[in-house]
Amino acid sequence: MKKIVYFLIYNQFLLLIILLVIFCFFIFNFLFVSSNTNLKVYFLDVGQGDAIYVRSNTHDMLIDTGPGKNVLSELGRFMPIYDRKIDVVLITHLDKDHVGGLLDVLSSYSVDYLIMPATECDIALCEELEDFDIKRITAHAGLRINLGPDTLATVVFPNTKTEEKDRNTLSTVLRLEFGESSFLFMGDSPQKVEEYLRNKFGDFLHADVLKLGHHGSKTSSGEKFLDIVSPLYAIVSAGEGNSYGHPNKEVLDIVSSVGSSILSTLGGGAVVCEGFVNKNPVCN
Repeated sequence: MKKIVYFLIYNQFLLLIILLVIFCFFIFNFLFVSSNTNLKVYFLDVGQGDAIYVRSNTHDMLIDTGPGKNVLSELGRFMPIYDRKIDVVLITHLDKDHVGGLLDVLSSYSVDYLIMPATECDIALCEELEDFDIKRITAHAGLRINLGPDTLATVVFPNTKTEEKDRNTLSTVLRLEFGESSFLFMGDSPQKVEEYLRNKFGDFLHADVLKLGHHGSKTSSGEKFLDIVSPLYAIVSAGEGNSYGHPNKEVLDIVSSVGSSILSTLGGGAVVCEGFVNKNPVCN
């Protein structure tokens, strides 16, 4: 009888310890993650593709989903273990290296809003999207995405639906502001779009952090555009040993010439930027 009593007491004590550990874990996350008022932007290492996770203390957004399931393991590294919800997923354009992991994300996380390109969705994936109960919004210039206090993302391109068929040309361009910190995400936009934006917005294009267009390809990141953006950090999202030769050396030389620090996901894992209300962001 005593052995049974001791066994029950031991198991109750063990259960109490386990519950205490779980409680401490959630308290830690509440104090050191939830109360963190800074912005974090993670340029995820998804191989040859783009996936950028933006997290404020109250909301989050995923910009593109990379070429496949790699995005899930990367999100698992940076999202709190208990968080299975993403407020906004924005797809810049429908090339596989930007949209290939979308169904995996939608199947693994609850997503409130899906922002899609203005072009017609002419790939098989779009039919499968009908299986998900999710609010869909068409990307257009002027669309504002409120991600919490001091945190605003604004679509600056494209303007409206057009006859243009090239997916890269119609990539959604997004500007993110958090207090004194600013980010510009170029998707795969070519130089002709950069020139249009430069003429339209001028100095408004300045950003502390620039996600280089088209993985650092020579088709993007013109010198005049880089001059006016004048980023502290230029981010290359590309896969190590990719067959496209991304990033282009000439582009990197131009980026360096305007005084920007170049950070890349090639072989080095995710690039993490922290934004601040009262000072410039820090990336590493």
